[in-house]
Amino acid sequence: MQKSDRSVIARLNWRLAAVLLVLAAAFGVVACTSDDPTATPTATSAPAAPTATPEPGATMAPEPAAPTATPTPGVSDRAGGTGKFAVRRDPPANFDMMATTIWYDLNQMGAPVWGSGNLVRPCLDDVYAVCPALATSWENNADFTEWTFTLREGVQWHDGNPLTAEDLKFWLDLVFEGYSSSAGERAPAWYGNRMGEYDSTTIVDANTLKITLKEGNPLFLDVLFTPYFTIGHPRHLTEPELQAGNMEVAPLDVGMMGLGPFVFQSYDKGSVMHVTANPDYWETDEDGFSLPYMEGMDFAIMTSPDVMDAAIRTGQLDGGSPGFGYILTKPRYEQYLQDLGDDFFVVRVPSGFGTGSGGGLAWNLLKEGPWQDVRVRKAASLYIDRQQSIDAVAGGFGLIGGLLNPSNPFSNPDVLTWPGWNPDTKEADRAEAMRLMEEAGYADGFEVTYNCLSTGAWPDRCEFLAAQLAGLNVTMTLELMDAPAWTAAGQTLDYGAVQSAAGISSHLPEPNEAAFLPYSESKAAIVKHEDPSVKGYFDRLKATNDFEERKAIWQEFEQYWLLEQYYGVPIAGNLAHIPYRSWVKGRLHPPEQIMSYLDFATVWLDK
Repeated sequence: MQKSDRSVIARLNWRLAAVLLVLAAAFGVVACTSDDPTATPTATSAPAAPTATPEPGATMAPEPAAPTATPTPGVSDRAGGTGKFAVRRDPPANFDMMATTIWYDLNQMGAPVWGSGNLVRPCLDDVYAVCPALATSWENNADFTEWTFTLREGVQWHDGNPLTAEDLKFWLDLVFEGYSSSAGERAPAWYGNRMGEYDSTTIVDANTLKITLKEGNPLFLDVLFTPYFTIGHPRHLTEPELQAGNMEVAPLDVGMMGLGPFVFQSYDKGSVMHVTANPDYWETDEDGFSLPYMEGMDFAIMTSPDVMDAAIRTGQLDGGSPGFGYILTKPRYEQYLQDLGDDFFVVRVPSGFGTGSGGGLAWNLLKEGPWQDVRVRKAASLYIDRQQSIDAVAGGFGLIGGLLNPSNPFSNPDVLTWPGWNPDTKEADRAEAMRLMEEAGYADGFEVTYNCLSTGAWPDRCEFLAAQLAGLNVTMTLELMDAPAWTAAGQTLDYGAVQSAAGISSHLPEPNEAAFLPYSESKAAIVKHEDPSVKGYFDRLKATNDFEERKAIWQEFEQYWLLEQYYGVPIAGNLAHIPYRSWVKGRLHPPEQIMSYLDFATVWLDK
């Protein structure tokens, strides 16, 4: 098991004591201190290359990261305590991951209940590798169109009902096909087409099911293990609702029933959600002790990052939110250092890269306007100062990259030498941008509407882009929207540009396919286009399981998207700093993919 990092930090700060007394009354918590940690911070290592998919016909049955033997009698000395963690806002869509692309808050509160992953999940010691979860082994046929999974025995829903192959078939059908009956229709999950061209799921026997794809995909597992493809729709509770005509049925409507390490107890909207340890959870630690360690968790919905910081610094909360706007800025981080010394640490995770998902500029090329001219799109890319955006929108902790985290093994290593990305050539790049605008006939600029998420730190990103484009005489009108409206609007053709309604959500290329596809194949794609070449790149990616070949194809596509067609303009991604008190142990640190390891099964409190 990976132990949590510890950073440096010295004393408690009571300047916001009045606010914290209110928090204490609301959540029933008290301030506390811990022994000074003695370990030094552990540096984040560079990502390893993803594990290759097996050869055709091979059986894939890696050992789980944590043993699954019968729990050792007795209780681990790590067990006990109730963790208290901040969430930036109420999850959207009644906790329905199938219905919304706004997954930060939803997955933070949902993963402990549903568990990490599904049939498979990222390995606990390697976020790029696939490990067993609800399946213990699997095999594929020669052309990668059939994937057969052997299910883990003895897994139960939180109400005691056993998990069956029928449950998993129901979930997969709901993801890929939705639901249709005389009572109505339910759309497939928004991420369904990211998982491949589905044909069907067949129940082979009580512990075996076979997923059949219309097109072979040697990297199906690498897509399936995306952390937010979680199972929150139990068949025995969801299906009756659908049969009764409730096509919008969501996890919260059926009591947040799950398979994960924690059991849902209560949810007070705008205040707190409480979960308790699942006594029948299937996973154990390396010593055979049952997981999870904690007796429960409270997720406190905070009104602002300042209130969150004050609550953490005074011990009212054990840790913070991974959501944009709540991850630490440099000034806030320095305040933690000043106030706490060695009594806190941060989990650092690069996140929010690529066109759209980093808050960048993504064009709607199917709406008539100047942006249909590649010279105009190139001018915008050359003019925007990405380095400036680190302080302006990433709080001082940011990284400049292409479509993925710059340290990702798939990323082009020379991104910072590209025109528009290279800070040393910014003056020349801007002069070229002005020339291109004049050549295209838009020296006086133009107007464009930009769909902008109204919550958290997203408006800051929109305003930064608007201010930057003003230098090209472009007037960007911001259309501020809440999460449901923003997601829905991003699937239409009624705007000129957008942050994105379905941005980069995986650290591997293939799961992001639907974010780039033509509009006719993916309504929630980042950029609205009908460029057949884009589909061609992903067809090539899915035709090989050779890592070096995949890397070469992705880097070719990245240059086509960003440097030839200028379909989007990424700005700085975040280097997320998520704060925790030093007594929080066992918090796993992904080198990227901020949604990983949020079930907190391995976390304990040493206080």
